[in-house]
Amino acid sequence: MAQQLSTLLTAATAANLAPLSEIHDGITETKADTLELSASAADTAVFFIKIPVNAKVHSVKLATDDLGTGCTMSVGLFKKDGLANTFTVVSANCFASAVDVATAAVPLTEYRFSAANIDTANKKAWELAGLSAKPSYANLFLGITIASAAAAGTVSAMVTFTHTGG
Repeated sequence: MAQQLSTLLTAATAANLAPLSEIHDGITETKADTLELSASAADTAVFFIKIPVNAKVHSVKLATDDLGTGCTMSVGLFKKDGLANTFTVVSANCFASAVDVATAAVPLTEYRFSAANIDTANKKAWELAGLSAKPSYANLFLGITIASAAAAGTVSAMVTFTHTGG
């Protein structure tokens, strides 16, 4: 019988680059959050869920009310600026861009691979964000950017990821 190993299993067994527990047996978490978006101007950013930079993101889902004529959003990753409650974009659209939230309410919809190729399934959050090296900060934050003026409405996000807890 022919046998073949996945990319990660090959790396872990052949080169002993990472313990198997880091690859397969990490802590898997699903986090969800909802907010009532107030009527907002164009280029408004909304932040939801903290994700460790070394986490492997498996799923990114969002649901929204109809947010008004011509309204679109992008789904990406941001970093928090020190102790301040301000955020800086790392990749505003690494998960999705120009999502139509104007035509009708959007039911809970998967966006993890809308902008990212399937070969990114084992990439860590910092790699998905387009960074060339692991950053010194510990977490990224899932966020959406509303591209045009939005009406008030409910926005919910759900993210599933695996990390090693460290």
